[in-house]
Amino acid sequence: MTFPNVQNLRLRTNEEFLNLLDEDFHHSATPLSIIPNFNFITGVPLDYLHAVCLGVTRSIINTWVGSQRTHQCKLPASVIILLSNKLTSLSSYIPCEFNRKPRSFVEVKRWKGTEFRQFLLYTGPVILQESIRALNKGAEIYSHFLCLFIPMFILLNPNLCHKYQNYARDLLVHFVRKTKSLYGEKYLTHNFHCLLHIADDVSTFGPLDNCSPFKFENYLQTFKKHIRKGSKPLQQVVKRITEQMETSLHEFKDSNLGSNIYHFGQHCNGPMLNLCDPFRQYNGIKLTQFKLTTSRADSFCYLRNGSIFKIRNISFAVNSDNLMLIGQKSVQQESFFGHPYIDSAHLGIFIISLAEDLTSISATEILQKGVVFPYKDKLVVFPLIHTSK
Repeated sequence: MTFPNVQNLRLRTNEEFLNLLDEDFHHSATPLSIIPNFNFITGVPLDYLHAVCLGVTRSIINTWVGSQRTHQCKLPASVIILLSNKLTSLSSYIPCEFNRKPRSFVEVKRWKGTEFRQFLLYTGPVILQESIRALNKGAEIYSHFLCLFIPMFILLNPNLCHKYQNYARDLLVHFVRKTKSLYGEKYLTHNFHCLLHIADDVSTFGPLDNCSPFKFENYLQTFKKHIRKGSKPLQQVVKRITEQMETSLHEFKDSNLGSNIYHFGQHCNGPMLNLCDPFRQYNGIKLTQFKLTTSRADSFCYLRNGSIFKIRNISFAVNSDNLMLIGQKSVQQESFFGHPYIDSAHLGIFIISLAEDLTSISATEILQKGVVFPYKDKLVVFPLIHTSK
């Protein structure tokens, strides 16, 4: 079944649903109708894990790399290999908050929902821009992909979803309309049709991760890692979770961040600055929603003044309990994309260069974590969405 009509659609109302006015849809009344004040239209959110990640995103990627050799959006084998190599080369840049590293397009049939989400929101916009825009239909394919990436990035971001909700909705309508001419009417399945309505869920639930099954599906992997043998799996899981809760970490209270900061991994390897204590050096800090370390993938954060910072070391100020970050600030920030779309700077996405000299800042300056990938001779940085306040 397809939904080719994307304009002038009349939305079903809650009253029509309760009165069973759509004879083709309703066979009988639902017991859920006895729930007081329950709205069947706004109270049932769309699941972007299955509709967007495992649905729409997987469909267009399968067209690029699949067996439909005559489709105008099918990519040449050489480009697929190039994209796969670029994708896997980004593994060392993926922060610890991600459950999986990027895999080649050769394995796309085995990709999980988190991998499609990672491609849609982070790795895809970077590797596609450099690799396919020069191809026949390449610029059109990339532009169409941005029409999915940008609104989903907005709707998942707590800082952006309400401010740019209408813009995201309009761009998704354009995406679905363009899908018909670029990929074909047969692609306008229920998953693509859901894109016309998914922005409305923000009005009721806020950012889409508030009504997403991702957190539950992702934690299943944690359960599996806790189980070492086949017998007594429940007891194993409970013991491992208890051990984690009892693990002692040093705590640094920061009222400005509204949370505790835990520092860990003491060392004496530097680099250091004069005003920092050489006897209190650490590899990482853990906040409520994310972790920052001196490793490349986890070392970038956004500061309250709008700049980007790469952490090289963590210490305390001399004769003080003020936790300090030692590293490099961004000296140049450019937009990653712009007209005819929203300027990427409004989404917190920049192309950056780092200062050569080290500087130190207070840990209280941290705003959120960043995801950074190499881009030409610079870096492109995305805010890690779930760390937005």
